[in-house]
Amino acid sequence: MIYFRHVWAGEKKGRTPRYLLRDVCCDFIAGRHTGILCVDPALWECFFQLLGGMIFPESGEIARAGSVSWPIGWQAVFHPKLTVRENLHFFARLYGIAPRALCDFTMNFTDEGRHLDERFSLCDGHAKAKIAFAVPFGLPFDLYVGTQQMVAGPRAFHAQCNALADHMLARRTFVIQANHPNHLKRAGDHLLALKEGELLRVDSFDDLQAVHKTMS
Repeated sequence: MIYFRHVWAGEKKGRTPRYLLRDVCCDFIAGRHTGILCVDPALWECFFQLLGGMIFPESGEIARAGSVSWPIGWQAVFHPKLTVRENLHFFARLYGIAPRALCDFTMNFTDEGRHLDERFSLCDGHAKAKIAFAVPFGLPFDLYVGTQQMVAGPRAFHAQCNALADHMLARRTFVIQANHPNHLKRAGDHLLALKEGELLRVDSFDDLQAVHKTMS
């Protein structure tokens, strides 16, 4: 589905590149969940932007066969000056589904219909979090990107989030990032660690715990 071959990526300050990822090779295959341990926010942001095609590597190759979600719950994809409905219609048209279907799914799941015609920036924090969590699940991605426990909004909403995440995990392919191994129990047996620019294959949860102890 997605293949990294000798990928180098990072940022440039002046003429000197700072590589966040160095010589990364990995396959993300349909039907196989992947758990990634990463405690460095800048490193993870670089990686998921490469995964989704938001940025390009300095060198190496990334080949894709399918669509990749933005991280579940990520609010930066919503235009703050558009209403919730306008944002949802934009996403629906972009990914080829009926706008009403996405609106109905999102509002039924979140019970935030009162905010549908409100600017996203004016919605309260809980409503933003719930809507941002729900929207990716209403779109037909081939690969979903999740982080930590994949819950959002008030605590009373968390059980609903977990139920939807479990439903989707049984049917779709996920890459899940966490900063502690305990949050990767949903990810199956394909475990990786992003450490100091390298993507390491880890054979077991015990080994992942050992790697975690070496991360700052």
